[in-house]
Amino acid sequence: MMLGFHVFLCLCEEIYGFILMRPTVFLPVIGIYADGILSNVFHINPFIQIIAFFLLIHFNAGIILHISLFRLKVIIPMSYRHYSLVVKIGRWFLIFTYFFCVASTSIFFLLLEDQFEAKIQISKTVSPLPTMFWSEKYVVSTAKSDNFYRFLYACLCFVINNIAVCFSVVLTACCILYRTKSHISAKVVEAQKAYLKVLIIQMTVIILFLILPFSIFGFSMKYNMQSLPTLITSLVLVISHGSFSTLTLILGTKSYRQEVTRIFLKCKCFPCSNRYLLPNNVISSIT
Repeated sequence: MMLGFHVFLCLCEEIYGFILMRPTVFLPVIGIYADGILSNVFHINPFIQIIAFFLLIHFNAGIILHISLFRLKVIIPMSYRHYSLVVKIGRWFLIFTYFFCVASTSIFFLLLEDQFEAKIQISKTVSPLPTMFWSEKYVVSTAKSDNFYRFLYACLCFVINNIAVCFSVVLTACCILYRTKSHISAKVVEAQKAYLKVLIIQMTVIILFLILPFSIFGFSMKYNMQSLPTLITSLVLVISHGSFSTLTLILGTKSYRQEVTRIFLKCKCFPCSNRYLLPNNVISSIT
């Protein structure tokens, strides 16, 4: 169920980023030009689109963390003396994570400015200006207010928190597996190690496709970095992180790989599908 919901959110994320919103960055102006369907057809304010996009990305990251915590629960042997305590802490941690996903969008209200006055100030210092600079689909920030720096500090806190979460999940799994490996069979240990490897890869995807790009955005705004290829690459990574996280889950989990194979082999375009169809009893939850 969680995997299906995650795949659905990933699909929504791709459609939202590449079709509905279509964000564009023009240096050295700090701002985003939204030229997607939401702006051209529904005339939705780009600022609202940014908040919705960030909420979608962050909530999807929460889903990935939810799946990762489920893997952590699988890794921990039930014979572990603190098993109930770890599970209880994980549940409260999950509730905090989803609350954090929603609450974190509030920091964007620190960037609220009168767009006409902000563009007037920017036009005095930046030349040449983008052709669509005065469009309502282009939201900018002067980067001179106290709220702008509060926004950057809040982003820094979120980045540090997310990195700490990723490392804490992996370290917890490693410590528990190390302390309990002498009390369980070698076959179970190997299965747990396989789960642990996928868990590490999942946390790496979060760091590379979410934490790193947002860190680059923050440093770019703070120190006025004007490397357009770097910013464009970071933007593409953020938008496409859903596809990579889903691909990681499918490739890293045996049962998911077999189920995806089953779905593709059932398609009409595979004339020999019945020949290679895997039996139900082959599906296993062991990675």
